[in-house]
Amino acid sequence: MIDTHAHIDVKDFDGIRDEILARAEEANIEKIIIPAIEPKTFDNLINVASSSDRLCYGIGIHPHNSNEINGEAIKLVEKIINEQNPVAVGEIGLDYYYDFSPPDVQKRLFRQQIKLAKKYNLPVIVHNRDAFDDLFSILEDEQDGSLSGVLHCFSGNAEQLEKAVDLGFNVSFTGNITFKKTNLAETVSEAPLNRILLETDSPWMAPVPHRGKKNEPAYLKFIAEKIAEIKKISIDEVITMTTQNAKKLFKILVVTLFIFFNTFALIAQTAKTDEDEFKDIFSDEVESYNPYEKSLGFGGFLGTNTIVQSIEETRGIRDVSYEGIIFYGGMVNFFPWEFVSIQLGYVYSKNKKIVEKSKNLLGPNIHQVIELGTQWYVNPNSRLNFFGTLGPSIIFNKFGEGTDKERENSSFAINTGIGFNLNIPFTGVGLLTVSAEWRLSFDMTVSNTFGVIFNPNDPNDVKFVEQRVTSFFSLPRIVLAFYPFNRQ
Repeated sequence: MIDTHAHIDVKDFDGIRDEILARAEEANIEKIIIPAIEPKTFDNLINVASSSDRLCYGIGIHPHNSNEINGEAIKLVEKIINEQNPVAVGEIGLDYYYDFSPPDVQKRLFRQQIKLAKKYNLPVIVHNRDAFDDLFSILEDEQDGSLSGVLHCFSGNAEQLEKAVDLGFNVSFTGNITFKKTNLAETVSEAPLNRILLETDSPWMAPVPHRGKKNEPAYLKFIAEKIAEIKKISIDEVITMTTQNAKKLFKILVVTLFIFFNTFALIAQTAKTDEDEFKDIFSDEVESYNPYEKSLGFGGFLGTNTIVQSIEETRGIRDVSYEGIIFYGGMVNFFPWEFVSIQLGYVYSKNKKIVEKSKNLLGPNIHQVIELGTQWYVNPNSRLNFFGTLGPSIIFNKFGEGTDKERENSSFAINTGIGFNLNIPFTGVGLLTVSAEWRLSFDMTVSNTFGVIFNPNDPNDVKFVEQRVTSFFSLPRIVLAFYPFNRQ
């Protein structure tokens, strides 16, 4: 899960911030985004955000502080965008509930910060209270296709929700949807799942059963549970889609690689037969001799595929995800230079989950991928290498296999990834590598397939509809490769 709005830099968390982050980690919170409030707290915000890899931040000026702002403050926001690494411009917006700043002053500052967001291709985190008309008027004026963002702590009705979605915005819900007297159930029910984000707005707005207490990111699951209850779907589906939505909006790539160093080190030690092979990588000898130099190798891999299909609909794009799909394949790897390899790979993946989702009316989807990639190594002389991958792919798709709705096509994709491999030399035989890589494949072609629409009031009323889809593949893999021709 990703908490897209938590003010954990405020004084309420001083002295307990480490405990808060530890509980968030235990609750499987991948990332926490801290929105800014006012210039005098920017330094503290950035210091807090830099204290943990789980933290990101937005930079901007809250409407409550609009009356105190001059041109220098806007220059400071832009300076931080240029020199630091914020994931958004925010928290910005309009607040007519409190009379802290005149509406005209708030609107001027809101527009200035929106223009900064568009200039630097950043999403906006928007605060709104009792100002929907002026807010939508400004967003409509500024929306030229380059503006994206989220309306945080969304409290509008179904009509206002539709307007936000039509403007290309996401909405986020917080603990108030769990309150007994909330009027947001209809809004949550109507909100497209591919436009929903989760947030706590910590330290405020704690959800039931913690209402009245200090809020914290670990309570995010209660908001996800409430959304699942209202929409009558599983909490896993809510968590998966809202996490993907947040990563897409804020351009967050959370990569977790489980490295079994002790096991690999033990294997490497048993294979050690020549002390010269394991010279310190910082010694002079290593500069002239690479004990892990490779030439031509081959191998196989296994992993689990997460497929996200973006389906074109009249109201926009709807994302559907399928997780935990086993894939396997093989590859040939050639090193023209020690720091670059050219890899040709084949991937086979069969998505049977669509059969269950369509109640056996559609067949499985088969995806076969031919990957051509270059891998770039930052430390080729080390026993443990880190690398990045980039290259094109061709995907051969068979949708609805074995039914009268079967469709076949091929598409072009871009694949990219990062990973590491452990080199285990066997003198006189070759070199074994054990690798872990997170490979992503972005389908660049629209495919035509069929979907199923069920009438909730009549289970026998079923319609097949043609759909236009693009696919995204997340392909984390474990790779075993052998290089019998390495030059030792």
